[in-house]
Amino acid sequence: MINKATVNDVKELHKFLLEAAKGGEILPRSLNELYAHLRDYWIYRPKKSAPIQAAAGMHICWGDLAEVRHLF
Repeated sequence: MINKATVNDVKELHKFLLEAAKGGEILPRSLNELYAHLRDYWIYRPKKSAPIQAAAGMHICWGDLAEVRHLF
C-alpha cells in the first residue's frame, strides 16, 4: 500500500532513511526536517502492519518546479 506518511510514521521513516544514507545512496534528513516537511513524503508498505519498504519525498517549490527529496 502506498500512503501519505503520517506523524506516526516519522520515527520509522527516519530510521529507514538513515540506513540508506549510511550506504551513501541518499542524503540524511533530521527528524525535525521530516516533521517539518511531512506532507512531502509517501511510504510503501506491502501490508498495513509491515515495515516501510520504500519512501519518496517531493517538495513543490513553485507551479512548475519541484525537488525530489528522496526516492528509495
